[in-house]
Amino acid sequence: ALSGDPDDIKVTDQALLELFPDKKHLHNWIKMAGERIHFQGLPARICWLEYGERHRAGLLFNELVKNKKIGVIKELMGDGIDAEVKNEIKKSIKIFENLGADIVEVSLPNVKYAVPVYYILATAEASANLARYDGVKYGLRSPGSKDLPSMYRTTRHDGFGPEVKRRIMLGTFALSSGYYDAYYKKAQQVRKLVTQDFLNAFEKVDLMLSPTCPSTAFEFGAKVADPLSMYISDIATIPASLAGLPAMSIPCGFDSKGLPIGLQLIAPSLSEELLLSSALAFEKVCSFSGKVPAGVA
Repeated sequence: ALSGDPDDIKVTDQALLELFPDKKHLHNWIKMAGERIHFQGLPARICWLEYGERHRAGLLFNELVKNKKIGVIKELMGDGIDAEVKNEIKKSIKIFENLGADIVEVSLPNVKYAVPVYYILATAEASANLARYDGVKYGLRSPGSKDLPSMYRTTRHDGFGPEVKRRIMLGTFALSSGYYDAYYKKAQQVRKLVTQDFLNAFEKVDLMLSPTCPSTAFEFGAKVADPLSMYISDIATIPASLAGLPAMSIPCGFDSKGLPIGLQLIAPSLSEELLLSSALAFEKVCSFSGKVPAGVA
């Protein structure tokens, strides 16, 4: 068991000294290593410290993505992506290169269909799942109804907002007789093609990278009158959801207005450990860490 004063630790690895400027934190890490608490399955660098005996002190963050192949999704770095967003993503790619990752370009040919496919499937699910909210058993019941049909109408009119009503109507149409095969079934078939694109790409790379959104955040309510423009903002995040893959968004910089820009990482199925460790490695070397976006108190 480790004991003694943390200030007595003599660090022989400069990288560890930078990583743990507070020796109390380093002291705790050494204790953790002695108790066999570690990141299983990740490449670890052995760092020797002079403290009576040599103790293993965990891993360095630059080892987390070293020699990993990261694919930049070609279709999500082209037209339609704001110039400032694209510039910050390119800087992020350079950071991963400096961390030792190999950067390659990958193509997902069917990703262009992701948004229409998603909004057919999502609205169909909304239509089916929200059918139960009719004032009989669940949720709101509007008062003053004269009979059962009027209770249905007034409850659903009062309880759902414009966007929810829009999705219910679209989903009901997609699931209706005569249109099911043309819309819902076809969307499921294209969803399978998107999934296969990811499977093919992950035969060549360990992770994928893209912007989280084509632009920075728009003002609240700015696109209420133009839902299609609002839907297209999801173009980068929808594909991973359709394919059932783990993905996460992390800050990678700011635009000229001080608004944050997101970087999306996508990993193969059941590879959350790789996803989280890669995001951690990126976060630890970013110079803007701790910066607050414009307009946030």
